[in-house]
Amino acid sequence: MLSRLLRRRKAALVGAVVLAVIGLTALFAPALVPYDPIQVKPAEALSPPTLRHPFGTDQYGRDILSRAIMGARLSLLTGLGAVAVALAAGVVLGLSCGVIGGWTDLLVMRLIDIMMAFPGTLMALVVVAVLGQGTVNVMLAVGVSLIPTFVRLVRGDVLSVRENVYVEAARALGCWPTRVAVQHVLPNVVAPIIVLSTVAIAWSIILGASLSFLGLGPRPPIPEWGIDLSNGRSYLLRAWWISSVPGFCIMLTVVAVNLVGDALRDELDPRLRSLANL
Repeated sequence: MLSRLLRRRKAALVGAVVLAVIGLTALFAPALVPYDPIQVKPAEALSPPTLRHPFGTDQYGRDILSRAIMGARLSLLTGLGAVAVALAAGVVLGLSCGVIGGWTDLLVMRLIDIMMAFPGTLMALVVVAVLGQGTVNVMLAVGVSLIPTFVRLVRGDVLSVRENVYVEAARALGCWPTRVAVQHVLPNVVAPIIVLSTVAIAWSIILGASLSFLGLGPRPPIPEWGIDLSNGRSYLLRAWWISSVPGFCIMLTVVAVNLVGDALRDELDPRLRSLANL
């Protein structure tokens, strides 16, 4: 299905290729960096882009290209880790609410309503303020801010699927609610979960970089796109490349993820498929 999707949709193919390049770059970053990303060289501070430093250097003389390559690791890890946290919690809570119902559904959904009353960025800030600075804490904070969206999506789809005949037949045969949820309901709500996950990855990367920009992420001098974006804000007129390179990396990654996500949405949503066939 994925290969057919990429052949049919050129934008998705471009996004997938860009993501593959970024992912491989992050995976093999230590072997690809031309310089030590945290080595300070005062004599080369604020050097503009040259053949020796294609993306220039920052105010400490560190190579921007090396920091951008190494920074991809933490930025992608934050996005994927946050979505994994939100996905795990959202699927468990959404399935429980939709299949069990009753007081479980009432209590969980009221808690979700309270969480959704706060903007996602504010929720992440609160969680980081409680847990403290660090990569793992940022990942958890972003993941917590995404949980309500996953729970509501999974619950809504489960409420629709559980009315089907095969689910009622499984209950009539005496299947436990856990078996009904995992074997009969969950496989039929995977498609929207996949689509939401791709969108959430892009949002997680942006929010994780934003928290790092505010000084709540990894501690300097660790290379990370949000940190490097923040490092150059005082030098925008003198050394625009310090912030421009990590900013472009964030933009490129988010656009690539959204291209793939939009194609998956169009392919997996039966309503959009039916409209396309009219």
